Amino acid sequence: MRSSKPWSELEKQQLNELIIQNTTNNRINWQKVASVLNNRSPVQCKLQYRNVLNKKREKVNVEWTEYQEVQLTVLTMMYGTKWNFIQQNYYPLMKPEQLQLKHHQINTMYVQYEEMCKNPDKYTVLNNKQIKVLEYSLRRIDLIKKKLEFLAENKPGITTLDPLELQFYKMAITEEYVAELLENEKTINKLLQQQKQ
Repeated sequence: MRSSKPWSELEKQQLNELIIQNTTNNRINWQKVASVLNNRSPVQCKLQYRNVLNKKREKVNVEWTEYQEVQLTVLTMMYGTKWNFIQQNYYPLMKPEQLQLKHHQINTMYVQYEEMCKNPDKYTVLNNKQIKVLEYSLRRIDLIKKKLEFLAENKPGITTLDPLELQFYKMAITEEYVAELLENEKTINKLLQQQKQ
């Protein structure tokens, strides 16, 4: 029996994830999506997506997961700014403009993060934006450290890396990079601690 109840937030989130997993060449397999959402028909899923979720997605500022941000960084390192190619092959539910904007935001924050880590003495008092950049950078560092630990253990686990990410980590992560990352982590923690005093 198909549900006629309004969609819960959990169902909407599941629908979003299922759409991403079941999209090939910009086509969504609604049968597969609905088969996982037992109480919703393919038509209900399609209508919810078209009338509600896709309208939200059309806004340029969408919520990005940290995984998606890291993935976008890796893709731009590999393919440059070929937004249409990246969108078609990796982010079929987003627009190229959204990818370009997110890439710009990530780069802007990275430049600010680098500046604050290289010259921490200049930043005795931080504004809210600078604090957000540092907190964001700490989360990214933590994510990278977890993935490096996962790779070092070399055993299957809950967190798996897709081939693209694995290639990036094997190519780009050197001992110097890890040392700099850990040093930056200390600097960020020190800067944030100063703000609390």
